[in-house]
Amino acid sequence: MTDTQHTPANLWSAAGMLLDAQEKGPVLRRTDFEGPRPLSFAQERVWLLSSSDPEPSYYNVPLGWWVDGKLREDWLQAALDAMLRRHETLRTRFLLHKGAPCAETMAPTSMPLGILRIRERTPQEWRLSALEAARQECRRPFDVTAGPMIRAFLADGGAHGQLLLLITHQAVVDGWSLRLLSQDLASCYSALC
Repeated sequence: MTDTQHTPANLWSAAGMLLDAQEKGPVLRRTDFEGPRPLSFAQERVWLLSSSDPEPSYYNVPLGWWVDGKLREDWLQAALDAMLRRHETLRTRFLLHKGAPCAETMAPTSMPLGILRIRERTPQEWRLSALEAARQECRRPFDVTAGPMIRAFLADGGAHGQLLLLITHQAVVDGWSLRLLSQDLASCYSALC
């Protein structure tokens, strides 16, 4: 390849060819499932491990943020509810159907949001209390047969700030999807602002 082939016009042309090729590919359509559906291999593995584990909270995946200002709780609840409506996997529950584990998507509801008001005297005391409350919340297991597979927790320290925590179950998230959830929550909250 010569240097003349790396011009922006040639790169745009190559990108256009890729887009043309993609447009001719299969059309992806959303599939609506009625009732139970089989688990993916990864979900089945996590389901088997978590159902036999005496400490099911090992499968909880926390994601947290220290907030210096104050989140409006009504906007936060609305953003969480919007996120739950947008991501079906978070509304999944796991059941046994004809002797085999299966997944079922529930209708959108309001995301559980626990709020704890912590009024400690110093910022350091507040942070320690908020971290301990977050640890306890992270240890609380999910009922995988009831769903949803996500909940939120807000430790409100008044003038000291807040700690926001999302807790999901490993059967419905991975590292890549956690980043998407974080961005989606920020986008939903910002849209309300």
